[in-house]
Amino acid sequence: MIVPDTCHSRSLISSCRDPSLLEHGGRYWMIYTANTHQGASCIALTSTPDFRKWQDHGPICVGPATGYEARLEGGHPQGSLESANLLHKRNKWHLLVKAKVRDSRPLMWVITSNHMDAFDFADRREFWPGGFGVEVVRD
Repeated sequence: MIVPDTCHSRSLISSCRDPSLLEHGGRYWMIYTANTHQGASCIALTSTPDFRKWQDHGPICVGPATGYEARLEGGHPQGSLESANLLHKRNKWHLLVKAKVRDSRPLMWVITSNHMDAFDFADRREFWPGGFGVEVVRD
């Protein structure tokens, strides 16, 4: 597998984690938690037709760059984007993501877009109050 350019280690934090796989349009699409080169937490996208050669599509949703500290021991004031799931329903794309946002109580968010590779974190709305992860969603 070709390692996508968005996957790299920053201060010992593990990128390329929490993968979620979706089949669409004759390809397999995988989203995963990563960090941008600027240090912001993000959800990135890669795809393959055959699980041999992968194409990196880069970050599709970037969290706040301020306040995020890549520390293995946790406790950073701005959490990373985690446990994401990408869904295509009624000609819209929905990105479900767990994110601790400073001064906000919800942990689970949904962001809707017309495109599978472009989600604006500022357009998020609460999804599943009290939920803690959405790696698997019942259709």
